[in-house]
Amino acid sequence: MFGRMRISHRLLLLVPVLLVTLVTTVWLGMSELRQSLIDDRKDATKNLVQVAGHVLDIWYAKEKSGALGRDAAQKGAIEELTKLRFADNNYFFAQNFEGVTVLHVDAALQGKNRIDTVDPDGVRTVVRQIELAKSGGGFLNYRASRTGGTATVNGAGISPKIAYISGFEPWQWAYGTGIYIDDVDTIYYRIMWQFAGFAGGLMLIACFVVYFVARSISRPLAEITDRMGELAGGNLAIEVPFLRDAHEMGRLARALDVFRASMSETERMRRDQQLAEARAEAAKRATVTGLADRLETKVKGIVNELSSAATTMHASAETMSATAEHTSRQTVTVAAASEQASARVSTMASASEEMGSSIAEIARQVTHSKDIANAAVQASARTTTTMEGLSSAAQKIGDVLQLIQNIASQTNLLALNATIEAARAGDAGRGFAVVASEVKNLATQTAKATEEISSQIASIQGATREAVESIKGIDETIARIDEITSAIAAAVEEQDKTTQEITRNTHEVAQGTRDVSANIGGIKQAVGETGAAASNVLQLAKALGHTADTLRGEVEGFLVEIRAA
Repeated sequence: MFGRMRISHRLLLLVPVLLVTLVTTVWLGMSELRQSLIDDRKDATKNLVQVAGHVLDIWYAKEKSGALGRDAAQKGAIEELTKLRFADNNYFFAQNFEGVTVLHVDAALQGKNRIDTVDPDGVRTVVRQIELAKSGGGFLNYRASRTGGTATVNGAGISPKIAYISGFEPWQWAYGTGIYIDDVDTIYYRIMWQFAGFAGGLMLIACFVVYFVARSISRPLAEITDRMGELAGGNLAIEVPFLRDAHEMGRLARALDVFRASMSETERMRRDQQLAEARAEAAKRATVTGLADRLETKVKGIVNELSSAATTMHASAETMSATAEHTSRQTVTVAAASEQASARVSTMASASEEMGSSIAEIARQVTHSKDIANAAVQASARTTTTMEGLSSAAQKIGDVLQLIQNIASQTNLLALNATIEAARAGDAGRGFAVVASEVKNLATQTAKATEEISSQIASIQGATREAVESIKGIDETIARIDEITSAIAAAVEEQDKTTQEITRNTHEVAQGTRDVSANIGGIKQAVGETGAAASNVLQLAKALGHTADTLRGEVEGFLVEIRAA
């Protein structure tokens, strides 16, 4: 509830709070005052009764001393107490315990039994006085007439009264005095109205003070609130009032002015930041555009190089494929020639064995030397023919080997060229570089194999020349058979050794030709692998070209996005 109330209204709430507080304080004070006045009356009444008791004690002492009789002593006491008056003509009274009045200001009431006397409120005053006297004394509240006598039935001419009753046991009296307390109410109401007037004046002053205080707070606060509203609406040019005041509104105004200055500075910084961001964005866009242009130039150069490399690889791969096919056909021819040479070497081996048999026959049948010599001449002729054929075959094999070496050299050059092109292609040509390296290794192995075959062919040619020379020696030996018979045994022995050498060389030639056949088979396989590698290189060249085209398209799209950002 208070959260929705204005400060001025909250301050005005102090007025009823002060009013309630003041009324409560006055009421409590007046109640305490009335009770204090009544207590004062009670104390005065009790003191007066004590005085009357001293008077009775004096006269009772006279009776007790024998100076006076009881009647005389009682009479003297009554006369003395009757004379005592105080405070607005108040008096003492007394009655014995039977209710007979023995002392009263109204002489007509003395000697009468008033035990049944009651006040307008129904209080049996005489009975209550006797009861209090017997119980040691006490106060009695009742109403009685100020003029004395009995009160009227309707209570006219009576006033509230408070009496203190005490008992005098020797004479069986209940005596006391009373004081009217209607003046207490008069004093009470007089003072209460005085307090009410004073409180009313204070309340009026408080209302004016609260009003002016509330106005002195609410008006500046309203002005500052209005300035805050304008400031919240974006008006930074407002003038803040009360800046020089030392009270809380001045402090609030200074805080608002600091807030206004901070907002102005913040707005200025915001505009500066927007301007800086715009400049930075323009610089960034210019930088990105320049980077995109440079990237486009570099990437296009790289892509063009990739495309050129792919074209070169494609042409090289086609050349390698054609070379491999040609090499394959030449390898088939070499294989056929090698098989033919192998067959001829086998024939020569058989001839060598036959020649050995002939020499053995010569050794066993010296007597038939002429026939053997003729047979030797014939065998020599055949051997010569065979050797000539073997020499010719060896020469042909040498020519084929030379061709193989040329092919291997060309293949090696192609592999080197492919390796260089793969290095230019970078990561995209790495697989092609591996294939080119394998082709180069195969070409190197082919060259080594042809060199070994050439060595074997040279051995065969040497052995053939030796066989020809041996056959010539046989011819000469046969020609001299007739003349030098004694040397037949030695010649036969020498011929046997020569024949064994021929046989051994012939077997070596046969083994060499078999090695040539095997190496030619390896060459054929290598040529097949070279063709497969060339096919792979061709596929890689096509893939590289496709990759270059894709890269060109992606880079162009990327550059378009960068320039549009």
